[in-house]
Amino acid sequence: MVGQFLHGGRSFQEVQQNLNARAAELNQATTDVVTATAAPGDAHRRVAPASSRFSGAYEEFIDGGLEMAGVTQDTSTQSQIVTGLRSVSMVSSRFLMATKSLLVDPAAPNAKNQLTQAAR
Repeated sequence: MVGQFLHGGRSFQEVQQNLNARAAELNQATTDVVTATAAPGDAHRRVAPASSRFSGAYEEFIDGGLEMAGVTQDTSTQSQIVTGLRSVSMVSSRFLMATKSLLVDPAAPNAKNQLTQAAR
């Protein structure tokens, strides 16, 4: 499995620190999207750039996770990393769907609660 992942030549510690920073950026981008949806009468205009930032942060996080898998020699650990990345992907998809649903029908029952739950 080791040959399937890219390795940028950085140390495990550097890759881990980078992944932690990318996780924090993804978390902040998620918060930015949620905040943008709360803008009264202006949510559609504000969500577009926030969603774009989320997309970039998500891509960077996934790339960092794949790099982490690349510097890890243990196949079991690699498998756990990939499973975690798949989970992040599914949660991110649910989050974006909840965002879209809220924008389409802001008065829908529990729409804001569903977005908040998906953002966790």
